Amino acid sequence: MNGIQGLDNLLGTLATLKDRSAKKAAKAGVTAGIKVLAQGMVAAINASGASPELKAAARKTIGKRLKKKEGQGLVGKAGFSVGKRSRRKCETAHERYVRGQGGAHETRGVGVSSSNVHWFVLGTDQRVTGSGHYTGQIDELLQNIVGSAAASAGPAMLEAARQKVEQVLAAEAAKARKG
Repeated sequence: MNGIQGLDNLLGTLATLKDRSAKKAAKAGVTAGIKVLAQGMVAAINASGASPELKAAARKTIGKRLKKKEGQGLVGKAGFSVGKRSRRKCETAHERYVRGQGGAHETRGVGVSSSNVHWFVLGTDQRVTGSGHYTGQIDELLQNIVGSAAASAGPAMLEAARQKVEQVLAAEAAKARKG
């Protein structure tokens, strides 16, 4: 028999707390790093030579997402039209379609949104309608935004992640001491 009553329970609780705190800290660190990357992408868009209207529309499509993948752990992603679409965004896109850009009763397109921002990031070839009418092409107006943002924000991402992990671990340790 153990000299201390409940030693097995205490060891189990400590092991669980250690594992849970590590996962919580890792998630917070990855989220903090992704946030810095998204901010770097917005700064890269602002520095690009695109029109002010396109810059404003592209900034609205920047998002981030954190997923738990089998065998890889946590995987973070930031970019154009990344993340979940909110009900408000879906309704807004529908309203823009119904109303159109030219006002009521003119449905000439919906503008730049997360559905089509990739046209301006990657560009398009010459496009043709089903009836053979040429509708034009779009040049790569926002090319290399993600790459330049990742390169410039890399050290800041690591620092933000490190600070957040330290903060979460300190809070978990303080919580463990109280409990």
